[in-house]
Amino acid sequence: TTPGQPTALTATPLQDSAVPLSWTAPANGGNAIFDYIVEFKLSTDTDWTVFDDGVGTAAVPVTATSTTVTNLTNGLSYDFRVTAENEVGTGTPSDTDTAIPVFRVDVHLTRPGDLPGAHGLILGVSSL
Repeated sequence: TTPGQPTALTATPLQDSAVPLSWTAPANGGNAIFDYIVEFKLSTDTDWTVFDDGVGTAAVPVTATSTTVTNLTNGLSYDFRVTAENEVGTGTPSDTDTAIPVFRVDVHLTRPGDLPGAHGLILGVSSL
């Protein structure tokens, strides 16, 4: 039979233009899972896009249950889902999870007395 439904999909928006995903593997239906189909869409859209993670062939079972979806636009809301596939076919998609990729910035304040000649607060900004 086809694989079961992946569970516990978690999207964690901690990277610039990317969202790491993780999930729990489903029952394999009696056949090795050889691919996880990762899909995403803007939360306002109806059409899903398959993320090409470069993983999965019928010859090699897949054990990894995480990936990072890249090339997303910061500040937009995305929905994600994952489906397992074995030699019999494709299972039921996971429940969706939603995340918004963000551009993180570290802000460092330095007191004037810490730098010779400084007369006010010094703001240092760096991206992560």
